[in-house]
Amino acid sequence: MTLIKKIINSILIIIILLANVNFSGQPDEYVIKGVLLEKISTFIQWPENDKDKIKDNEFVVGIIGKHKFAGILKKLYSKRKILNKELVVKNISSNSEINKCSVIFIPKLNDDELNEILEFVNKKPILTISDTEGYAEKGVHVNFYTEGSNIRFEINERSVKESGILMNHLLLSLAKLVENEK
Repeated sequence: MTLIKKIINSILIIIILLANVNFSGQPDEYVIKGVLLEKISTFIQWPENDKDKIKDNEFVVGIIGKHKFAGILKKLYSKRKILNKELVVKNISSNSEINKCSVIFIPKLNDDELNEILEFVNKKPILTISDTEGYAEKGVHVNFYTEGSNIRFEINERSVKESGILMNHLLLSLAKLVENEK
């Protein structure tokens, strides 16, 4: 190998390392879910009287407990906005912190913890999102699930209506609609 080829190869390796390029071909599933969160939000209307709870320039997403989704959202939206607002991600450790959020992400919890959170947000215009099997049937508004190699979402329309949030019919037509458990 000639000296010029060695130099070019070295420069290419440095560029690749500095660019932090992901060659896996598949983005992290939580990056996809973060993008879906933004897209879903554009099809939602929060009640007018709810706007005074948050600053006009902030879109607050609460993450129940500690979860990697928080870091991914912060990185993904460090230079981008959701609904023309700066994204603020808060790790939620008590129910009282939930009231400041437009959206909360609920990771897998035990049934008592999940029920406590869902009772707390019941009939409040706070969009609940999860990615745990069966959570939409338990009352979470939007639940991500995997079908083959695709990430899909299901919506509990009844829970959404009870919250006072309005969802565009186009969003509902793209989702798998589920009902509450009996």
